[in-house]
Amino acid sequence: MNEGQFFSKDILERTDINEWEKIERIVDQFAGRVRHHKCFYRIMQREQLHTENPQIVEFLKETKMSFISMYSKILESGIKNGIFTKNPPIYLLHSTVSGTLFYASNAKGMYKEFLKK
Repeated sequence: MNEGQFFSKDILERTDINEWEKIERIVDQFAGRVRHHKCFYRIMQREQLHTENPQIVEFLKETKMSFISMYSKILESGIKNGIFTKNPPIYLLHSTVSGTLFYASNAKGMYKEFLKK
């Protein structure tokens, strides 16, 4: 998890790409991590739903807050630079991205059947 956040922070500091490209790269990087570490992310999903371990709860909270902070900085800069025109509730961005990725990953078999692949 720390490795993924480190990569995202590197993207955040880049000056050769705009804010839209930063969001795209962070999402692409996160999607790649979910795809390559599917079992880990499934465990994390289950722990998030059922854990009573305060260390895991705190770890998950810190991880999400780090992503939300990153997205907030990019969104704020993007609005200032005219890349984005709306300021949505930022907490929904990471939930939407991660929820979509986790759902798609967990439902891969169903999609294969539906698409006949």
